[in-house]
Amino acid sequence: MGTEERRQREREQRYGEILEAAKGVFFTKGFNDTTMDDIARVAELSKGTLYIYFKNKEDLAHAIMFESFKMLKGMMEGAIRDGGSGIEKIKRIVGIIPQYYTDYAEYFEFASNIDYKITSQVEESNMAAQCMRIIDEIIDMLIEVLQEGKEDGTIRDDIEPEKMAILYANIVTSFMKQLSVLGDIINQRGQYEPRELLEHMLELMVRSL
Repeated sequence: MGTEERRQREREQRYGEILEAAKGVFFTKGFNDTTMDDIARVAELSKGTLYIYFKNKEDLAHAIMFESFKMLKGMMEGAIRDGGSGIEKIKRIVGIIPQYYTDYAEYFEFASNIDYKITSQVEESNMAAQCMRIIDEIIDMLIEVLQEGKEDGTIRDDIEPEKMAILYANIVTSFMKQLSVLGDIINQRGQYEPRELLEHMLELMVRSL
């Protein structure tokens, strides 16, 4: 292994360690009460080293969310890769969402508390820009599959793929955020598990196509 390759691996390892430390602090203390000093201390790094990788805690928050979006995109690509009709692909995509929600519930609770606080950073932060790009890529995948379904006759001809993809992406994301924050209350009052409600909503969405 060459020197540059070794350095790159070390940078990637350090980057991952910082993200793990940041998640631990953010998910425990919340976005507002977390400082870069807190994260540096948990990561066992100087604050100066931390700033080499991330320019502020907003940048770190976006990096954490990017990680979850990247995982979702990979899961969707796997669901689509098996082929089939448009509606079959949509059903497989829908089928992965409940597990994604279960695996990343903490991320959704975190996102529900930071979205409005860091929106202003989108034009300034590289990580914010990366988040926006991967969200666009996920929506583009949905548009493509919906269009395929229209063309092969398995999805209603009056569906507008772009409008429907944007609508569904926002509905599902917002609902998962709500469930992550209010899931225990919903369960106590309605006797339904959050994942059960999510699965039911997704089923209704597929039926609408």
